[in-house]
Amino acid sequence: MQLPTRALLGLLALPLPAQTFDLLGVTFTGQVLRIDSTTGATQLLASGAGGKNCLCFGPDDRLWTTVRTGTTGNFQYHLAVIDPFTGAETLPFGTLHVGDLRGMALSGDQLLAIRDQGTSDELIRIDPDTGAVAVIGPTGMTGLQGLDSTVLGMRGWDVNLGLVQIDPTTGVASDPFPGVSGPTGLQWLCSENSSGRLLVGRTTLQAVDLSTGTVGPAIAVAGAPDLRGVEFTTGRATRFGSGCAGVRMGARFLNQDQTLVTTSGTHTSGALGVQLIGFSATVHQGQPLPFALDPLLGTSGCQLWVSIDVTQIGVADASGRLAMTVNVPTGLSWFPLFVQHAAFDAVPGGTAWTDAARARTRR
Repeated sequence: MQLPTRALLGLLALPLPAQTFDLLGVTFTGQVLRIDSTTGATQLLASGAGGKNCLCFGPDDRLWTTVRTGTTGNFQYHLAVIDPFTGAETLPFGTLHVGDLRGMALSGDQLLAIRDQGTSDELIRIDPDTGAVAVIGPTGMTGLQGLDSTVLGMRGWDVNLGLVQIDPTTGVASDPFPGVSGPTGLQWLCSENSSGRLLVGRTTLQAVDLSTGTVGPAIAVAGAPDLRGVEFTTGRATRFGSGCAGVRMGARFLNQDQTLVTTSGTHTSGALGVQLIGFSATVHQGQPLPFALDPLLGTSGCQLWVSIDVTQIGVADASGRLAMTVNVPTGLSWFPLFVQHAAFDAVPGGTAWTDAARARTRR
C-alpha cells in the first residue's frame, strides 16, 4: 500500500522519540559516549587517550577508567578520572602504573578491579585516594573482562564462560552456570543501582538474568563502537560508614529517580525514629565528620556520619523496620545528598544509629 503524499509528509513531521541517554561508555580507542540503553543510540561526549578498558563509579561518584601509554611490549596503564558532563579526563596519580585492568567495580569505599596476569587474572583493590594497589588473590580464570557489584554480590564476565561469581575477599572466581556460556567476546558488565538491571556487551547491549546466567536479545549500539566499560547514569545510592546496635541503612531511587526510599531494620517495634538529611559528609556545624556520639550520648560505637540540615520523623513498623522517603526536586542533575537514620531503642544510650548512604540524582 502506498501512502498519500500528504499523509507521508505528516508522518515525517511527527517529532522523533526523545533519546534517554542513561549510560556512559568508553571505548578502547579513547572515546567517551552517552548511550540510550533502550535504543542503542549514541552521542559522542569526548575523544581522549586510548586504552580505556574499564569504567566504574567511585565512592564519591567520580568515574574511573584507565589510559595506556608506551609501545608494544612496554605498555603502561594509568588510572584516569572522567568528567561525566564533558568527558574530559585527568590522571590524578600521574603516570603511576597500575597494570592492565580489564574490569572495575565499587565495593564499599574501595575500587576492585580485574588485572590481567597471564596465567591467572587477579582481583586487586585500589585506594581511590592514593592509587595504591593491593592484590586480593588470583581468580583462577584467564578470560575475565567485566566486573560489577550486583544485587546478588560481585559478578564478572568471562569472554568464554559468560557470567561468573567472584569472591571479593579471596578473588576466587567460579562458574555458577556451567551449562550456560557466552555470548563470547563481550567486554563489560554493569548494573543499574535502583532497579538491579544488569547489562553486558561490546558493540551491543544485552540484559543478563542473574538467576540463570542467560542473556536477552542484543540491541545494536549505533556505530558499533568497541565499548570496554559502561555505567548507568541514573540515580544511585551507596552505603558508607558503620552503624551501631546492629542497625543498617538501605537506600534506592524510585519514580524516575525523583523519590529516594531509605530503610533501616532491627529497631524496636513502634520505635520513634528520625531521618537525617545532609548536604555534607565531611563537616557539621564546624565539626569534622564522622563525629563520635558515645561521649555525648552514652551510646556504644555510634557516630554521626552526615550533616543535619533537614530532619524527618517516622515510626518503626511491627517488624522493627523504619522506612522514609525523600522527594527530590525535579531538574537537579548529579546532585548529592547524604542520609542517616537514628531511633530510640533499648540499647546503651537509648538510641541506635545506622551507617549512612550517599545518594546522587541522575545525569
